[in-house]
Amino acid sequence: MRLPMKYFPLVFLLLLLSFGSSAHQSDLSTVVISKIPEGKYVLQITSALTAFEGEVDYLYGQNAYQTPAEFNALVVRHFRRNFSLIVNESDTLRFLDPAVLLGHETKLLAEITGMPARVTSLRLRNGLFREVANNQAMLVMLADNLPTQQYVLSNDNQQQLHLQLSNGQWVSVQQQAGFLANPNNSLWLLLIIPVAYLVYRADQRKARTAGVKPTA
Repeated sequence: MRLPMKYFPLVFLLLLLSFGSSAHQSDLSTVVISKIPEGKYVLQITSALTAFEGEVDYLYGQNAYQTPAEFNALVVRHFRRNFSLIVNESDTLRFLDPAVLLGHETKLLAEITGMPARVTSLRLRNGLFREVANNQAMLVMLADNLPTQQYVLSNDNQQQLHLQLSNGQWVSVQQQAGFLANPNNSLWLLLIIPVAYLVYRADQRKARTAGVKPTA
């Protein structure tokens, strides 16, 4: 895929955000969300070429591409299926014209559209390198209305981040808030409790019939 002309003024700025030799390690990557002087938001994902190759080969097979353009198209497809950014709990942002810059340090660039002026919550999911063992992605946001702290996405947090604005501060919402935090778990619990109660009552009836004091 050829890099759109509108990205050329951004390349130098975004190159400054690279993390040097760490990007050559396949288990390390960076995700940068920045606001450029023109007022647009840009996403940059950087990692070693071997990390991108490993994911594409695993998902589509080593014979799925013959040219760099075909490889780039598969990277973009993988990105669209496995990366998402939701703000204010309901606004799913779009990514325009994703472009891949191949190299030992490979980058994916895309313009972000739909970002509201005020952001009160943020959910980000990055599954681009989930098949890479011990993968970690450093998330950096460079915009006045977004959190400025650095965060790490890894298998420990399911490659997801959920932040909410509270009293002027960004607070991380625990992904593992407890068993009931998962709606599916709550549904199973509603089914299990009545069954467990029926089993308990049946045990009591059997104990009375046998003349044995039922257990509490």
